[in-house]
Amino acid sequence: KVGVSIEDDMRRAELIRSLIGPDNKLMMDANQIWDVKEAVVSTQSTGREGQEEKKDRIKVLESEGYPAYITSVGWLGYSDDKVKRLTAEKLSEGWTAFKMKVGVSIEDDMRRAELIRSLIGPDNKLMMDANQIWDVKEAVVSTQSTGELS
Repeated sequence: KVGVSIEDDMRRAELIRSLIGPDNKLMMDANQIWDVKEAVVSTQSTGREGQEEKKDRIKVLESEGYPAYITSVGWLGYSDDKVKRLTAEKLSEGWTAFKMKVGVSIEDDMRRAELIRSLIGPDNKLMMDANQIWDVKEAVVSTQSTGELS
């Protein structure tokens, strides 16, 4: 999501610029910012070609911001009415990527995913986070069940 003001966007651009600077070790070590890392450090580039790619990535980040998602719409235990209200609020704020918590019941996960998908439409992203509730086999089976919704 792009910041709510030019000042926010400029601060974010400066943060990103510092993370992709000459030594991006901070980026590589920081597990908390995987989304930023994926957006910025998608390849290991070196030399003149790498510098051009880096300049291009910086231009995109400065003009478009960096990708982010909102998690507050899909916490486990929220009523459908609360999910609807929060989703509408976040859509009106400009969010285009939403993450919901899953893992208690595949039936409930599917119902909630269908609800959120119906609210955000087909062009926005819907992601699911089981917070390590599932083992690998459960994750594969569950995500195959919800795949068309995310």
